[in-house]
Parts: sequence; C-alpha cells; structure tokens
Amino acid sequence: MNRHPRGVRFCLTPFLFAFFSALTAGDAVEMVMLEARQAKREGGVRFLQNPERLGFPDLKQKATWRLERVRPALYDLDLTYSSGNGREGQRAGFIGVAIGQAQYEVPIIATRGWGKARIVSIEKISIGEESTELSVYVTQRAEGVHTVLDLWSADLTLWKPRTKEVGKVRKRRTPHGRYAQYIPRTLKEPVKILVVVHGTPGKDETALEVAENFLIGFIPAAKRRGVILLAPAFDQRNFGGLAGPGGGYRGLFGRKIRADEFLNEILARYMTSYPGYDGTIYLYGHSAGGQFVSRYAVMHAGKLNAAVISAAGSHAFPNPKVPWADGMQPLRRTMAWDADAKPKLVDIRPDPNGWLEASQLPITVLVGGGDETRMSQSRTQKGTDMVTRATCWVAEMNALAESEGKVGTVRLVVVPGVGHDSAHLTPAGIRCLFPE
Repeated sequence: MNRHPRGVRFCLTPFLFAFFSALTAGDAVEMVMLEARQAKREGGVRFLQNPERLGFPDLKQKATWRLERVRPALYDLDLTYSSGNGREGQRAGFIGVAIGQAQYEVPIIATRGWGKARIVSIEKISIGEESTELSVYVTQRAEGVHTVLDLWSADLTLWKPRTKEVGKVRKRRTPHGRYAQYIPRTLKEPVKILVVVHGTPGKDETALEVAENFLIGFIPAAKRRGVILLAPAFDQRNFGGLAGPGGGYRGLFGRKIRADEFLNEILARYMTSYPGYDGTIYLYGHSAGGQFVSRYAVMHAGKLNAAVISAAGSHAFPNPKVPWADGMQPLRRTMAWDADAKPKLVDIRPDPNGWLEASQLPITVLVGGGDETRMSQSRTQKGTDMVTRATCWVAEMNALAESEGKVGTVRLVVVPGVGHDSAHLTPAGIRCLFPE
C-alpha cells in the first residue's frame, strides 16, 4: 500500500448532495458526489441521520461505490468524515482508499464530535477504464480510539491546475476582524459569493469557531453552484456576539466599525482579487445572524441578489415612528461598549427608501414550524414567537411595496416539524437562495 502524504489536505466540510455536472468558464467540469447512502457496505454501521453516514468501528470493514458515471481522467478526491474519539486535532488513525489497482493510505484527524466534520483530500489521482469501483476502509487506529471513521461522502472533482486557496477552508483577517473562506474547486466565472452569518456564539466558543462550523452546512451548495463561501466572525469584543450595546451585530453595531461595514470591507477584497466580481452577494443568516440579515437588507439592498432570514427574533420594521434598529428613524445617542470603554456617539441614519428597495428583492423569511422560542412583549416588535414576528414583518414589507404601486417579493416559508435548528433549516434556505 502506497503512502500519499503529499496529496493530503485537511479542511472543514458539509452536508451532502448527489451526482451532478457543473459548467465553469465554458469547460465541462464533472463532479461526482458519492453519498454514504449510495455505498455498498461491508460491515460497519449505517447511521440514518442528517447527514446519513457510515461508521467503521472495526478494521476490515469498508464502503464501496460503483464509478459508473466517472469518465477516465485525473481527479481530486475529497473524503468528508467525522472522528469523535480523541482530542480535536490528534491523529485518530489511517484509512485506505482503493481505486482500480491504485491504493492510498491517508491519516484521519479527530474532530471531537460526530456532528463536526473535516475533509481529507487526495489530489491528482488517475481513474482509468479499469477503475470501476472506489472503496474506503480503516487500516490503522490510534491507541484508545474505537471508531476512527464516520464517513459522510466521497467527492470526485476533475483535476485542473489551481491555487492553494481552492478546496479548503481558510481563516482570513481584515483590519477590523476575522472571517472564514471557502473557494470550491468548481468555481464559476463570473464569480458569485454566498455570505453566511452565524448565530450567537456559546460562552465556550469563539466567534471564528462558530463561523467556521456554520460554513460546514453550506460547502456542498458552494461546490454545486460554483460560488465562493464567506462567513464573517462577529466576536464579542468588537461586535457584541453575546448581545453588546444596541444588540451588537444584530443591529449592525460595532466598537470600531459597524457590522455591515465590516462585511463590506471583506467583500471589497474580492472585487480586487476577481475583476469580474460585481460586489453583490447571496446572504443567509440564522437566529442572531438572521437579525443581521434583516437589517443589512434594508441598509444595502443594492448589494443583494437574494437573502434568507432564518429564525430571527427581531426585524427592522418599515415603521417611520420607530428608531433604528427596529424601525426607520435615525438613531443618535452615546453608547458605552463595555464598563471600561469611553462612551461614543452612535449616529445611524437609515434611508427609508432602503425598505422599499428590499421589498423588491427575493428575500425569504425562514422559520421552523416547531420553533418554541418565546420573546417578551415589545412595542417595536410584533408578537412573542418566531412565526408571528416573521409573518408580521413579511406582511408589512409587502404592504409597503403595494402602497407605492409595486408588488412585494418578500415571502415566508415555515418548515413543519423543525425547531430553532440551523442544520435542519439550512437545506430549505439553500433552495430559497438558489432555486433549481
């Protein structure tokens, strides 16, 4: 068995789709996404969860896929997996990969939980006429590790010369904060960007960790549609991730730069790097991130191709009598970011026309039908539950459009049986952003 250490790459990853072909720059780029449910299983355990995956607690167990729709060529292979044993970042063991007569062995790194995932890549592998099957199996496991591998998918992408940026999650920094980036191997021209905005970080999580993990559910969509994926990290210190003055990044507030301006600062980099990029985005935010999207949409309607507001507890209503961040009036007051900070003047003057412009966009407000989150009564937010508040905001945005002789395009989608759950709302949100 041949070691292939130079072909190994690690990064975070996703939920799954099936076979498809994409087009980029006029060239057909075949990409085959082999899901766990499609594999022939020899031993192991099939987990019927989202995503469905295969667990291999013992050696000599394997998953095999037929390569019926893969034409002979050079490919990059991405294996999406979890490995819950051991400390995160430690080696859990080795897995073997067989394609035709070729065999590879690559290390698996512990992910500290079966719901978290990584990608291990083998680059520039040759698939010939005789390569009819692809098999994955465990060859070694580290001491104390029981289940080395929970396999989510095996993705084959036609090999092309690329930069080191492609196919990996990268951490990036601007003068005012950090963000996560994923550029798929299937990147299309002209470049399009999907921005995903995380919810409130837990007390033991950093905003960058939450942003990276939030990226996981969107990587298959980025691969399938050939778009760049970005996730800004709204940390507590600079953007009030746990609330902060004025609701923190939910209301677009920031210590040194507003949260919306931070996102625009990130996007400006891609206008420089990709001359064909027009500066517009697809935007998705969940929970606190959904509140951000609600307010970004009315402040920067011209930058949006489409947006999804998922499970947001508050919205920027088209109410000219209510100040920002719940209404259209300007907000001007002093605000201390924390106990040690000197109060500074906050002066936000939204353009009321932004609400009318947003009402003409394909904006979807997404709510789980089983979301039992309750909010207190408020004179600026209508209703005390997610569905009611979402329903009211959609109705008022479309009523605003009608009052100006236009047809509103803001819609409400309620997903039955789902609570305040980002993972189970994400597939519906992707379909709303990118209708088939």
